[in-house]
Formats: sequence, C-alpha cells, structure tokens
Amino acid sequence: MAKNKKEDVIENSGLKTQTKNGIMAVVFFVLAIFFLMSYFKVAGVAGVFTYDIFDYLLGLGYFLLPTLCVLLGYSFIKSETPNIGWIRIISGLMFLLSSLGIIDIVGGKDISGLSRHSGGFLGEILAKPFISFFDTYVSLVFLSAILIISILIIFDAKLDLLPFLKKIWNFVLKKKTP
Repeated sequence: MAKNKKEDVIENSGLKTQTKNGIMAVVFFVLAIFFLMSYFKVAGVAGVFTYDIFDYLLGLGYFLLPTLCVLLGYSFIKSETPNIGWIRIISGLMFLLSSLGIIDIVGGKDISGLSRHSGGFLGEILAKPFISFFDTYVSLVFLSAILIISILIIFDAKLDLLPFLKKIWNFVLKKKTP
C-alpha cells in the first residue's frame, strides 16, 4: 500500500538521526537554562509566569525540571538508537512524577501537624494513593523503583548490580576488595 506524500515528508525529513537528536538536546538544554533563569526572576514576564505555575505544581521539586531537561539533553546527545525520543520523554515524566511523590512523602508534616506537600500539587496527587494503599516506607520503595527504572530508560542503560552486591558481601564478611 502506498504512503501518501504528507506521511512521507514527516517520516523522511531529510535529517539524520544524529541531527534530530542534536536538535532535541539543544531544545532541552535551552529549556533547562530558561527554567533556571525563571527561578532567579531574570527571564522576563514569561519566566515569572512559568515559574509561578511550576512552583505551584512541583513545589520544592521545581529544581527537578531543569535537572530533567539536562538529563534528557544529555541522553539525546549520547543516543545512538533512532526514534526513541517519545520513550525518553515519557520516562522523563516518570522521573519527575516519582521524584515529586518521594519529595512529598519525605517532606512530611509541619510543626502544626498538617501535611506540607513539599512535592507541590503533582507530588500530593501522586503520593496520596501510594500512602493510602501502602503506607510510607513501601510507597518510598515503589516510587524509588519507578525513579530508577525511568533513569535506566532515559539513558538506555544496563543495570549491573553484581559488582555492587559483591562489595556488600565482602564488607559483611570483612574481606578486602581488590
């Protein structure tokens, strides 16, 4: 079945995968700079508006936004696999949301005993169901697992725990590691 011309132009934009990844990296690095400048109120009216929205949504996790942009930018620079941009962006959102949930849970309560919701509105929305179903410690374990999985996806990395587990085992047996 023949493709129509519009689909062909979109799929074959004439750019190499490395070029597309480079463009995405630049976009994410620029966004990171914009979010940081917004925090310091040196990004104009748009920066103030952007900061106010994301400060409400993310709370203390606002700094995760430029961090996430830098991580995604770096992952696009080092990427050799074509067409996995959306997977990285979705895993970046998983990174952000799980981190906000962790921040919200760890943020705890203020002096008056009320919840602080340090993870902002999104952290609160994510943390509440986890706390209701699993309590604090298991919620932190699950959200940490989601965080680790999202980092592995962003960097398309292999999880190699064997050397780490050997060091722990040698420490327990009080052996020196080479």
